[in-house]
Amino acid sequence: MKKKINKEELQHKIIETITKRKGRIKRKDLWKASKISSEIGTKALMELIKNGKLLQVEEYINGKKTLYLKLPSKELKIISLEPLKGIPCLPCNEYNFCSEMGNLTPITCKKMDEWLEAS
Repeated sequence: MKKKINKEELQHKIIETITKRKGRIKRKDLWKASKISSEIGTKALMELIKNGKLLQVEEYINGKKTLYLKLPSKELKIISLEPLKGIPCLPCNEYNFCSEMGNLTPITCKKMDEWLEAS
């Protein structure tokens, strides 16, 4: 008698299989590579796609549509550090002693007050 695999285990195995394939696999190759039958794994796969944990991408190769599954890429958002320019905490000699509950706090810091007023 085979052990029944729950949905979370199936999803983990699907993601693990795709990860081992450098984050991308043909959909038709997933089942063989993961050793999961498509009848058992399809529902788990569709839920991963629905929740954005996997992407299904169509590509046309020689006029023939091929479905790929891939892990979503983490897009880096570039933010400006300009607002932090001149912040008194970075070069401060008292930085290691400053805390929200100590005697020296960002709220009572005169250097911070001056910097905020100038900003």
